[in-house]
Amino acid sequence: MQYPYNKQEYCINSSPGLQELTLSANAGISPNAWTRLFVAVSANSRLRVLNIDYNRIGDYGAGCLAVMLAANKTLETLDLEGTGISDFGGQVMGLVGCVAARMYYW
Repeated sequence: MQYPYNKQEYCINSSPGLQELTLSANAGISPNAWTRLFVAVSANSRLRVLNIDYNRIGDYGAGCLAVMLAANKTLETLDLEGTGISDFGGQVMGLVGCVAARMYYW
């Protein structure tokens, strides 16, 4: 099967009932895979809850998250506890304006 974009984006965006996604404590997920997931979530209009706590996301991932959150208007809860996002990463997310408007945990 040919996917119009990458497989992760296809799976997330073709699941009409997907409102909550939990990927907690998946140390094997690469930074590239997180970036692809965040691209997919940015285009998703149904996802309300994303739990990605206890993963190695770091400040690079925080930048990708900021872009995702600026594009996605339906996400209500994002669990970032234990993701290695520093104060700098939090500031990057705040500069995009995503943290001030919603409630997140990290």
